[in-house]
Amino acid sequence: MVHVKKTRRDEICKLAQLLAPGGRFLPLSKELVEAAAAALKAAGLASADQYLNELKLMHIEAGFPLEPWLARTITLCKKSMARERGPVKRAPEMVLDNISDELWNWHGHVAVPGAVWAYAWGVCWMLREIELSKVCWSHVTWNQLRKTVRLFIAHSKMDQQGLGIARTLQCCGESPCWKGCAWFLLQNMLKMRDRRALSPEEHMFPNFKGKSLPSPRWWRPGGVSSKPA
Repeated sequence: MVHVKKTRRDEICKLAQLLAPGGRFLPLSKELVEAAAAALKAAGLASADQYLNELKLMHIEAGFPLEPWLARTITLCKKSMARERGPVKRAPEMVLDNISDELWNWHGHVAVPGAVWAYAWGVCWMLREIELSKVCWSHVTWNQLRKTVRLFIAHSKMDQQGLGIARTLQCCGESPCWKGCAWFLLQNMLKMRDRRALSPEEHMFPNFKGKSLPSPRWWRPGGVSSKPA
């Protein structure tokens, strides 16, 4: 993320220097902001508004005031860049109910054994890829009587202090359980894990070598604590 932000700032700096007389673009002028916005819009960048944000931040960080006219200019330029872009393009969603039994039970050679279960676990808890890749079996506890599952998320984008956050979900109550139910997923993954009897500190979804996932981009082909919650 830091690398992306630095690259974005470097690129908008180059553009602003080309547009500004003598290459000096700070403090920002109305003409320069509009020219930069026009160039970004012509380039068709999906994150054009973020490039414009970098310009604004550089202006403020250099000690120049964000005058109302400048704030208004930036707002109008962002609206212009977003106009007539059509609907947001999103990757097609994989619906759990549409996944075949063959894939649920697949044990062949893949980058992540039990990848479908990993995906379902991420959907159930609304985890980002980076959060899911760092979940360990020791992060999960449950209450057999209440059929509740508690997940401690050690690394979360929403946890700014880095203390970790916990969520608790209850069984869906359906018979049989929905495939996206936390209780259903846990009970089935426990059965699969019992065949190996590995350490509670093991990552819940390691790669085929049993190692933790080095990158969130692991979707490509290629033991739980027994203490009650």
